[in-house]
Amino acid sequence: MSDKGQIRAADVSGCFWHDVDTPEALEAGKDLLLTRLKTAKQIDGPVSRYINRSLSIKITSRLAPYPITPNQISVVSTSSGYSEPPSSSAWGLSLVGLPYGYGF
Repeated sequence: MSDKGQIRAADVSGCFWHDVDTPEALEAGKDLLLTRLKTAKQIDGPVSRYINRSLSIKITSRLAPYPITPNQISVVSTSSGYSEPPSSSAWGLSLVGLPYGYGF
């Protein structure tokens, strides 16, 4: 393929790289990527680091095999937030962060 110009080389020195050429290497690469995500941001606060990121990684690992786009996740998330009853929040805010009762 390279002799036909269909593929180009890229220098990945110093970048995250894992060669995947067998099913075992693919599984190892998935595990490596998810492990790397746990420690990707050193500036995260404790809630983000221990709760949000852990939950996000678990959801991501389960959804990754499916052809779901980030936009589709956003639509589902926003729709579920708008469908919650206003009484579910003690402070008068819905889970999507919009105040209810102000024309929304």
